[in-house]
Amino acid sequence: MNERDTICPEAVKACRKRANGKRGFTQQQLAEKIRCSKDTVSRWERGETSRVRAHLREPLCKALGVEWDVLTKPPDLKTTERPFGFTRMQRLVSRHVPPALLIVARRYGIRPMDVLDIAPLLFVIAAERSLLERRRRLDEIWKMRDEASQGLVERSAHLGAIVAAASHSAENILEEEEKSLRERDIFGHLIEYEYRRDDDEGPFVHFIRSQAEGLPQDAVDSIESHGGNTVASYRIAGDTLGDLTGIVAGEEDGDEILDCIWSGDIDLNECLGARQERDEAGYRQWLRDALAEAKEASMRELTEWLGVDAAIASQEGKVR
Repeated sequence: MNERDTICPEAVKACRKRANGKRGFTQQQLAEKIRCSKDTVSRWERGETSRVRAHLREPLCKALGVEWDVLTKPPDLKTTERPFGFTRMQRLVSRHVPPALLIVARRYGIRPMDVLDIAPLLFVIAAERSLLERRRRLDEIWKMRDEASQGLVERSAHLGAIVAAASHSAENILEEEEKSLRERDIFGHLIEYEYRRDDDEGPFVHFIRSQAEGLPQDAVDSIESHGGNTVASYRIAGDTLGDLTGIVAGEEDGDEILDCIWSGDIDLNECLGARQERDEAGYRQWLRDALAEAKEASMRELTEWLGVDAAIASQEGKVR
C-alpha cells in the first residue's frame, strides 16, 4: 500500500480542529458534512483504519480545507500548534494544566505565557518557604523534646525500657525529617516511618493547603493529592471558568461539561471559540456534541485499559 494512499491519524484530527474558519468541527459535524458515519471519522483518528474510500477523499479535503497530501503525513507542530503554544506543553504536563493556565490568564488579564514565564520562580519561592517552615517546626520540636525528656526520665524511671523505646522511635522520625531537609526533599519522599499511611499528605501538600487558607472563596476551589506526596490535581477560579464559558454548575449537563474541561477531555480553547462564533443555540449544541464525544473517548479508553488489564491477568494465569 502506497503511503500516499493512507491518512495520518494525527493529521486528520489536527485539521478537523482547525477547519471551519478555525472554529473546528466535532467528529459528528465532520461526518455529516462528508456523508459518512461518525464511527468512520473516529476510526481514522484512532488509527484503526488508514484507508479513505475514494468517494470520500474529495469531500474530506474540501471540508477540512486542505490538500490530500496534508492528511497523509504527520502535522507540522508550527502550523497545528494551538493558541498560546499549548500543543507541545500538553505532552509533558497533566491534562488539567492547560485549561488552568488559560483561566489564570483570563482572571488576571495577562497572557498564559506570562504565567509560564514566572512559574519556576513561584515554585522556588513556595518550595523554599515550605522548607523554612519545616525547619522552624523541627527546631521547635527538638527543643520541646529535649525539655520534656528530662522530666519524663525523672518521672518514669520505673518504666525503664518502655520509655527508652518510645523516645528512640520519636527520635528516628525527627532524624528522618532532618535528612529530608538536608536533601531539599520538598515532597517528603525520603521520610520513612513505621506508622505512615499511604494517604498521609506530605509536607509540601500541607504547606500549599496552609497558603490557600484565607484566600477569596473563588480563588482555589479544591486541592487533591493522590498518595499524599504532591499536589495531583486542583481546581482554581471556578467563577472565572463559568464566566468564560457561560456554563453554570448545577444546570443540565453543566457539572459534567465543567469536569470534562478541567480534565482536558473538552478543549477550553475550542469551547471559547465555539461560544464566540455561534449563537446561543448553536453553542449549546456544540457543548452537547463535545460532551458526547468526550464520554465516548473516555469509555473507549476505559475499555482498552480493562482489555489490557484482563490480558495481563490471563497471561499471568497461564504462567502459573
